[in-house]
Amino acid sequence: MDLGACNFDIAAEQDDGSCLFVGDECDDENDNTINDQISGLCSCSGQVATPGCADESACNYDASADLDDGSCLYPGDDCDDGNPGTINDVYNGECGCSGEIPGSVGGCLDESACNYDASADLDDGSCLYPGDDCNDGDAQTINDVFNSNCECEGETEELTSGCTDENACNYDASADEDDGSCINPGDACNDGNPQTINDVFNSDCECEGEALTNGCTDSASCNYDAAANTDNGSCVYPGDDCNDGNPGTIEDTYDENCECNGIVSFEGCVDSSACNFNPDATVDDGTCQYPGNACNDGDSSTYNDVWTNDCFCAGIPASDDDCALNADGYTPVFFGIYADGYPDECSYEIYAQINPEVTTGPQDVTVANAINGVTFNFGSGYWTMRVNDTYGDGKLQNGYYFAQCEANNGDAIILLEVPFTDGFQSETTFLIGDGLSDPSLEENY
Repeated sequence: MDLGACNFDIAAEQDDGSCLFVGDECDDENDNTINDQISGLCSCSGQVATPGCADESACNYDASADLDDGSCLYPGDDCDDGNPGTINDVYNGECGCSGEIPGSVGGCLDESACNYDASADLDDGSCLYPGDDCNDGDAQTINDVFNSNCECEGETEELTSGCTDENACNYDASADEDDGSCINPGDACNDGNPQTINDVFNSDCECEGEALTNGCTDSASCNYDAAANTDNGSCVYPGDDCNDGNPGTIEDTYDENCECNGIVSFEGCVDSSACNFNPDATVDDGTCQYPGNACNDGDSSTYNDVWTNDCFCAGIPASDDDCALNADGYTPVFFGIYADGYPDECSYEIYAQINPEVTTGPQDVTVANAINGVTFNFGSGYWTMRVNDTYGDGKLQNGYYFAQCEANNGDAIILLEVPFTDGFQSETTFLIGDGLSDPSLEENY
C-alpha cells in the first residue's frame, strides 16, 4: 500500500508487507544473470554471468567464472587420458587423468612413498609421502599426517573448557568445549553484600539481591511483619509469655486475640495444707505455717506457743514459780557480780552448755564495792555463768556472782548465787526450763 513501492496495489486495503523498492532483490528469470535487483525504472535485471566451475578445490576450477554451471570435476571423476590402450580413466589425487591398462595391477610404484606397492605395475597416482594427510584413527587428535617413518600420527588437541553459550553472562569466546559452567539471567549468585538475600543475575548480567529486612515472617503470629523477608526468630503466638506492663499481674501471656494479659497477683500462703492457707493468694510469700511451727496465742501467761494439728495456736500455761517470758518467748535474766575495791580485775559471762559459742561475751566490771550486772534474754536449757579474776584473789570475803529472773507474779527467782572469795575463775550451771528450746539469747536493751 506504499505509493513509492514498485508493486503498489491501489486495490489493496491492508498492507501485507510485500512492497518492493528500487534496489531490492528480484528474479529476472534469466539463468545467465546474477545479482538481480530492481532498477530505477522498477524493472528487474541482473549482471551477465560467466559460467564455469567456481569451486577452487575442483580439477577444472575457472577463476574467471562467476556462475557455477555444474561442470566441476574432482579426483575420482571420469575423464579421458587420450590413451586408447587404457580403461576406467579417472582423475587421480593430483587431478591428472589416467586409466588402467587391462590386465595390470594399479598402485603406488614409488619406492620412497609410504604406500609403495611392489605388486603394482601401473601407477594409479595413489602414492603418499611424509607430510601428507592421513587419519590415525584417534578422534582426540588433529592435523594427522605421515611422519618421517611413514607412521600416521596427529597432534593432541588441547581444548579450552568454558561457557560456549554466547547468550550467557559468562560466555568465553576462547572456549572450544562447554564445561556446563554457563550462568544466565535469573541464576543465583552472590553480590557480596551480607545485607541482601535472593541474589540473582539481572537482565544486564549484574548480580543483585533484595535488601535484607529482619522480622517475623509468619502471618499466623501475633507480631507478623509484612515488610520482613528474613525471619529472625522473634515470632510470638497466643500462649507465649509477654509483659502487659502491669506490675500487679503475673503469668502474662498473649490471648487468642494476641492481646497481652496477666493474672492479678495477691501475695499470701498458697499451700492448702498450711494453717494459714489463703485461697485468694496467687503468689506464695513464704509465710505458710504448719502444725508444730511457733506462733503467738496472744496470751502472755503461756510459753512455747505452737500450731496444733487442728491449726489452733496454743501455748503452755506458766506457773507463778516459773520465770516469765517476754513477747518473743525469751526469759529475761539479770546477772552480774559484787565487786571489791579492784573491779577492773574481774569480768563475767554466760554461755550455752551444749554450745559455748552461744555466749553473752565477757562483761566488764566497772563499779567498786557494788553490784555490777546486765540483763540478757535467754532460751530454755542449761546455761553456765563464768567469772574471772586476773589477780587470783577473788572478791575477798563479801564477793559473789549471781543470776535471777522475774516470776509470772513479779517475784524474783534466784537462779544462782555463788561466793567468789579467791581464785582466778569460777563457773556455775543453771537451768531455764521454759521459753524457746534452742540455745539462743539476745541482749535486753
